[in-house]
Amino acid sequence: MAHIIKTMEDNFGTGETIDFFIASRLSQYLSHPLAGRVHEEDVCRIHQHLIETYGLSHAKTLSWQAGQKSADYLLKNKISKPLRFILKRLPIRWSITLLLREISNHAWTFVGSGVFTYQVFKSITFYIESNPICRGIRASEPICDYYAAIFEGLFKNLIHPSIVVKELGCEAQGDPSCSFSVKWSESSS
Repeated sequence: MAHIIKTMEDNFGTGETIDFFIASRLSQYLSHPLAGRVHEEDVCRIHQHLIETYGLSHAKTLSWQAGQKSADYLLKNKISKPLRFILKRLPIRWSITLLLREISNHAWTFVGSGVFTYQVFKSITFYIESNPICRGIRASEPICDYYAAIFEGLFKNLIHPSIVVKELGCEAQGDPSCSFSVKWSESSS
């Protein structure tokens, strides 16, 4: 929640951020944004309120910016030096697979009761089922920019700067899961 708060403050200032969180019935996070776990219902509520307040396009941009801040936080605080060393030296496909495995081991921290899976075949795709961001939301396009930004930030910084993450399908559009592709420049493989 801290990264959404910071993104809101960067875009709208402290006053509008406070008003937004009060209207969202989530003002408790303003005084203690990192205290304890964020409840799934609150994750859903914040994304719903972003869309209702700022429209889908702007909400997606804010979610992307918050995801970038989350990736920066993880890079600074949660990725071990040995893992960083290994990821930079393996072929890109192997590094992505290893990082997805590591992420999968800690998926509960960002998908809560949702399910995180991935597949590595000709292409690399990861999935989030029962995604807390999408609960109760219906949209005409994918809305999980927060997750796409986190993964892209991690992959670009830890593996290779040409990596791009794109959401292919979204539960908010009625898809069975939120699915994301991971691509990179073939010349960098």
